[in-house]
Amino acid sequence: SVYMLIFNLIALGLGPVFTGTVSSAIEPAVGAQSLRYAMAAVVVISLVGAYAYFMASRRVTGDLERLRGQR
Repeated sequence: SVYMLIFNLIALGLGPVFTGTVSSAIEPAVGAQSLRYAMAAVVVISLVGAYAYFMASRRVTGDLERLRGQR
């Protein structure tokens, strides 16, 4: 539960700031559509994170078996 608390504080605290910063940075290039592209960038970053979790989950069973064997 502490992990989820910290995760939510970071995600809810930095997510909107990151989105706004990216939107402001790309506004001169894309104009009024900058918020749309900034939000799309956040989704892409989230997909990369989801892929990393998926790849890590494939190893959990083997890691747990190795830990049980060390006892």
